[in-house]
Amino acid sequence: MDISRRQMLGASAAALYLTRLAQDVHAADAAQSASGHALPGSRLTEEFKVAAVQAEAVYLDLKGGVDKTIRLIGEAAGAGAKLIAFPELWLPGYPFGHESEQWKKAYLKQYVANSLQIDSDEWRLLLEAAAREKIFVSLGYSELEGGYLYMGQALIGADGRPVQIRRKLRPSGGERTVWSDGDASGLRVYETEIGRVGSLSCWEHMHPQMTYILQSQMEHIHIGAWPILPEANGFNWAGPAVNLAAARYYATITGAVTIVPCSIVGDEAYSRFQAIPASRWVPKGGGHARIYGGNGAEIGNLIPHEGEGLVMATVDPRAFSPKTEDSDGEFSYGVLQFILENYPGPRVPDKEHGSKNLVAIGSL
Repeated sequence: MDISRRQMLGASAAALYLTRLAQDVHAADAAQSASGHALPGSRLTEEFKVAAVQAEAVYLDLKGGVDKTIRLIGEAAGAGAKLIAFPELWLPGYPFGHESEQWKKAYLKQYVANSLQIDSDEWRLLLEAAAREKIFVSLGYSELEGGYLYMGQALIGADGRPVQIRRKLRPSGGERTVWSDGDASGLRVYETEIGRVGSLSCWEHMHPQMTYILQSQMEHIHIGAWPILPEANGFNWAGPAVNLAAARYYATITGAVTIVPCSIVGDEAYSRFQAIPASRWVPKGGGHARIYGGNGAEIGNLIPHEGEGLVMATVDPRAFSPKTEDSDGEFSYGVLQFILENYPGPRVPDKEHGSKNLVAIGSL
């Protein structure tokens, strides 16, 4: 991958950071190609299908969730999909009310025990399922490592080997009372046989400092994983109007096919949410899985917001850009340099977000 944009960079610290990131991406792509994920000339040239999951997670049950995941992987592969994408925190479900002491007292211990550990037996079962069905799998999960939880998002190759294992860079709002920060190494796009694939979770799409870095790597396919998009008065920030607009916008400005998996609230999760005052506002349903073409238009089938199934669409890799960079595009580094040089007003340090947030689970 020849990232010629770095020749355009100014001397600012932000520009220097992006230069180094671009070099890291170049090295990662080279290593990945050597590993066999993207050998020269191996990219698909015929149309293929992709799938976004809209289903209820098996709440607080990792084993049950893995079983359902494997079943859906098989269903998508059987329907001809080359990629299936699961929602944010699909394993073991998105726990509305997690910021409250009532939820922590009632469910935190169980939630931690049912969070996924990389290289565990459950993880290996998921890798084996991807290899057996010969399908790429984008998976969202709560990851347990040591004494910390992270909001994990992995891309598993059709050969059963991980392409990317990333963590949500900065969990949103009250999520920061449970999950710790990831790091910027997860802001990378990977060359694969189905194209250049990148991933973000939920409100990472609301932060230009995150989206810009992925956009500058010229994705072909973007996984935008959301948890549940409930429609409730006073909670527009959580609903489909705001969040699907972010996904559609992302597809439009990048030209990337953007896949939006989404969970639903069924009877089991609803009863759990009703038991906690902080989550009683969450209604049933909330499934708004979508797939957007590179022009921002919805493609594929739609499912009622309370229903389970796969949203599937056909994409044509011949429409993907052959470039890995576009120095004259909307996301040129010249634009970044202009922003840096003309930033209005004094720069005030953000005390809340100025350092890495780590939540020691044992202290809760």
